[in-house]
Amino acid sequence: MGIQKIYYALTVLFISFLPFAPSASGQDVGDKQKGLASWYGAKYHGRPTTSGEIYNRHKLTAAHNELPLGSKVKVTNKATGESVVVRINDRGPFSGARIIDLSEAAAKKIHYRKQGIANVTVEVVSLPESFLASRAKVEELKPKEKPVVTEALALTVPAKIPETKAAATEALAITSPAVAPVGPVVSTPAAVPATPIVAPLVPVLGNTKVFVIQAGAYGNLENAEAQVEKLRKLYQKMPIALVEETVNGQKVHRILAGRFVTKATADQARQDLNKKGFQGLVKQAPEPVSFASSKAL
Repeated sequence: MGIQKIYYALTVLFISFLPFAPSASGQDVGDKQKGLASWYGAKYHGRPTTSGEIYNRHKLTAAHNELPLGSKVKVTNKATGESVVVRINDRGPFSGARIIDLSEAAAKKIHYRKQGIANVTVEVVSLPESFLASRAKVEELKPKEKPVVTEALALTVPAKIPETKAAATEALAITSPAVAPVGPVVSTPAAVPATPIVAPLVPVLGNTKVFVIQAGAYGNLENAEAQVEKLRKLYQKMPIALVEETVNGQKVHRILAGRFVTKATADQARQDLNKKGFQGLVKQAPEPVSFASSKAL
């Protein structure tokens, strides 16, 4: 039971920081990522994706764990050199070291449907306008750096520097001495006020609205875990988390399923759950906005 609790805790952390696993992919046009690609087909045909769209195995789409939903990428099969452009509308894959999960039609295009897995290069072709607008807004919020001016002190320097520390302290006094020193005197310009150093502010963008489905709330942990297992068997590609809360001094185990960008798509998925015997409630949850840059492969 202890191992299961750790597993569910890690699941919650994983879902909280999606999009999603921090691998080699960036979020700029031209960024490339290399790794394994898989595909999914008839088993998921007609089911809701993370974006809320209904999965169609005959369309050129894909699941990716990092790129914004709506991005387009070119996937090249390294074995054949063939490429296909797909649109990211789902999250995954969630097993092994795979970096992308293509639709059945896309896997056919680059000829690895029979093999199941292929070594590929994924190149970002375009990013959704909403993502670019959000990133531009964050850049605008960054303050422009101001030049730092060092304050100049007005000092009277004698022609001959005394050798002793005491004499040096007396000769370099900021205030003029009562008796003018012998010899030429070199003076510095008047003091200039220093410009304060302003630390760059870290722009904070309001959380994007993300909706989840509460597919159950149980006082008994074992009952909640059993319900989670039933959901996982039906929806293997949907993120499902078991969250423990305390309400009026009593522990409540809530099941949260999916991550949807609109309430309408979340409600559509909830209706699909209801048809399969699961009562659900659509709730809003915060999602951090990611602006990851390219990383070395």
